[in-house]
Amino acid sequence: MIDFSTYKIKDLCTVTSSKRIYKKEYTESGIPFYRGSENNVLSRYYNAAKSADADIIIRNTGDNPLVDPTIIDKLIQILMLEIKKNLK
Repeated sequence: MIDFSTYKIKDLCTVTSSKRIYKKEYTESGIPFYRGSENNVLSRYYNAAKSADADIIIRNTGDNPLVDPTIIDKLIQILMLEIKKNLK
């Protein structure tokens, strides 16, 4: 199992539109879960981020599950540097 505590990702959440995925299995394991619109992906992710009070959203889909967490970490660092630079 990957130790995510060493990465910049602070919180993970499962976001889906599928009624075949059972919320109980996630919430009992302590994984936040959000089920939203089947027809509007943007709405689903926007509302999930809003309910989680998220600052940054990283979407990792089921058809691309093997993304290296260090790459995601690097992208977060770049984004944060750009945000700080633009706030000056």
